[in-house]
Amino acid sequence: MNWLSKRLKFWQKNEEKKVKSYEFHQKDETLQIKLENELVAGSEATLIIDYVGFINDKMAGFYRSSYVDHNSGEKRYMAATQFEATDARKAFPCWDEPSIKSKFNITLIIPKELVGLSNMDEEGRCDLEDGKRVKIKFRETPVMSTYLVAWVVGDLESIETKNEDGILVRVFATRGNVHQGKFALNVASRTLEFFTRYFDQPYPLPKMDLVAVPDFGAGAMENWGLVTYRTVYLLFDEKDSSLKTKQNVTYVVGHELAHQWFGNLVTMEWWSDLWLNEGFATWVGWLAADKLFPEWDIWPEFILDDCQAGLALDGMRSSHPIEVPVKNPTEITQIFDSISYSKGASVIRMLVKYLGEETFQKGMRAYLKKHQYCNAKTSDLWESLSQASGQSVDQIMSAWTRVIGYPLLNVDVKPGDDESLVLTVTQNRFLNAGSVEPEEDETIWCVPLRLSTSSRPNPSDDLLTVRSAEMRVPKDTLYFKFNSEQAGFYRVKYPSAWLEKLGVAVKEGKFGPADRIGIVSDIFALSIAGKVSMTDVLNMLSYFKSEDDYVVWGEISSRLSTVLSVWWEQEKNTLDRLKSFICTLYAHQVEFLGFDFKEGESDKVKLLRPLVIGMSGKCGSQKVISEAKERFEKFVKGDSSAIHPNLRGTIYSIVVRHGGAREYNLVLDLYKKVTIADQKLAALGALASSSDPGIIKSALELSKYDEIVRPQDVMYLFRTAGVNSHGRRICWEFTQENWNFFYDRYYRGSIALLSRIVSFSTQEFSNLQDAAQIEAFFASKDLTSIDRTVNQSLEKIKSNASWLMNNKESMSQWLSKAIPL
Repeated sequence: MNWLSKRLKFWQKNEEKKVKSYEFHQKDETLQIKLENELVAGSEATLIIDYVGFINDKMAGFYRSSYVDHNSGEKRYMAATQFEATDARKAFPCWDEPSIKSKFNITLIIPKELVGLSNMDEEGRCDLEDGKRVKIKFRETPVMSTYLVAWVVGDLESIETKNEDGILVRVFATRGNVHQGKFALNVASRTLEFFTRYFDQPYPLPKMDLVAVPDFGAGAMENWGLVTYRTVYLLFDEKDSSLKTKQNVTYVVGHELAHQWFGNLVTMEWWSDLWLNEGFATWVGWLAADKLFPEWDIWPEFILDDCQAGLALDGMRSSHPIEVPVKNPTEITQIFDSISYSKGASVIRMLVKYLGEETFQKGMRAYLKKHQYCNAKTSDLWESLSQASGQSVDQIMSAWTRVIGYPLLNVDVKPGDDESLVLTVTQNRFLNAGSVEPEEDETIWCVPLRLSTSSRPNPSDDLLTVRSAEMRVPKDTLYFKFNSEQAGFYRVKYPSAWLEKLGVAVKEGKFGPADRIGIVSDIFALSIAGKVSMTDVLNMLSYFKSEDDYVVWGEISSRLSTVLSVWWEQEKNTLDRLKSFICTLYAHQVEFLGFDFKEGESDKVKLLRPLVIGMSGKCGSQKVISEAKERFEKFVKGDSSAIHPNLRGTIYSIVVRHGGAREYNLVLDLYKKVTIADQKLAALGALASSSDPGIIKSALELSKYDEIVRPQDVMYLFRTAGVNSHGRRICWEFTQENWNFFYDRYYRGSIALLSRIVSFSTQEFSNLQDAAQIEAFFASKDLTSIDRTVNQSLEKIKSNASWLMNNKESMSQWLSKAIPL
């Protein structure tokens, strides 16, 4: 609590109750008020508290954010709020729980030259007698939860439009930057129109403001009518920003505006049902992006980004259910993770595919209408969907949301007694670690099988509701695949012969991008779990040599990057052969695409180019490295056309990795000079890519200086150093040496940023000695609110170690035969 009480009064009817005493309980974050006389049960009472607060610098509560003015070069400040989950209490005394809703009347007294914003539009304003300040009174809000209250004060510029429904939509940014908000303004206006019709529920406020805040601990915050953003997720420069930034802005704007219905209009009853907010906003954010930009073919990217993130985390013992018990405020921050967001969105998509979008939409609309301006639980949503579908949705979905983990379908194939093949499908819990104890394998999920075959490409709608079941397909079936379009949140293991037939079908173009991602994802995950050899995985990749889709290459690249990371301390010949194998795999695409962006090429090609160039450069392709260096030299000498905005971060990383102090300093200089948010971060993220220990340490040292790297952005340095085989140990040592500094900086404010420092600096190790050392370091530390992160890092290290131990000899032999040096 960042406020001090000056006076408390209690009124009941017309009688003032004297306050005998009051006491703060810091641990419970409560204020206890004792009265001399009892209150009458069931009656109404008014509590009046005069208090003084302060504007902090922790990116939580009511806080200040600094920036450099474009015109004067001076350091300036703006103030903003960030109240989710329990930080409204940092700004004003309140019952700070989602189910205790209220109407809010907000008044700001600010310098006349500044802009003041809040959830609602202005009711009126007047100048104060000193002639320097103005008093702004905002209209009363609808009934809402405290974590959605917001206000912003600063020297801001805006652009605006009115959408088809008459809603005023505005984008605000610091002076000199608001022109970069044009794209987001258009997206926001169209997205509000889309959601109004899709939900069959009008947006209930008169305006929607979107504000770029220079210092912001999260990505964005869905305050009702006043959404705040990191600048990189709101501002897009048509000339110098990357296409990926354009997609990110589209998705994040859609996600936050979806919350205006899911979260704001209907709010979860308690944080245990956080996924009702975040899972839905994630899924609907992708849906809006798909409707606005159908040419992006966005759903395979959802599978690449969100579905895989959810599967990876939920394959751990240290995961948690979607509906997770939350007992006190210290536990809340840790559930803003890939389970609440990514698994939540994935099981929603699975349910949509099973029920049909029209049926699902009908139930969702009924849910919103029934619970508008109130609170709801997961069971309330299932009830509305059950009424719309005529099925017991709670029975279908209960295991998916109330139990940790997800199933692996083991498929066995045998000839039938007629002209058929018998597929026996058995479900068991999947764990990244492989071994599952009997007590961990008691759940039976209701699994939408979605079987497609060579003769029947349209998926079935069968639901597996038992441990094991049989299905029949024609004897002349050439291939079959469960989880068509990767609509389900589970993995599948095929017999070796049929896995090879899937590979042939991939090579022959029988599957779309989503299914190809699923095949790659599942076989790598099965290898990590010890159920498939890495040699089988590498053999399977041979069927993808002609692959040309960005998202499929994205999955392959992600998985091969993990292999490189886990094998990082193996003998040099093995690593050299592995890198050579990867360069060979990517060679065709690198040659075909080149470094130049061509008129008329698709967005997917534009996204694929930096991916394949980056991977090839990382693995030592001399041709790629040479051209990257040549273009970089032209670029730093003033030829901005030498490196396309989509490629800049990739080339910065290559030249820092394969260069020295000069290249590092040139990229650092670019970071300091560039004003475009995404391009600034592209440079920052490259600084720790070096192979020189001294340079890596210098890059990490930047994280301690606010005037160089914003506290919100240090994660870009830690992430790069953590995945860099030359920087991993340096990064972990740096974290240990500076633990007190980062703990003091983030713990009372942006705890999520501290969690990221922990995960980025620990989770890439792959031997048990490192796990033991990390565990010993944290044994003496206060892990309140980050214990789950530490446990997940330790579990991942142990899983990496097991994967490596099971495969290093066979993979070394395979590589020595396939890649002679």
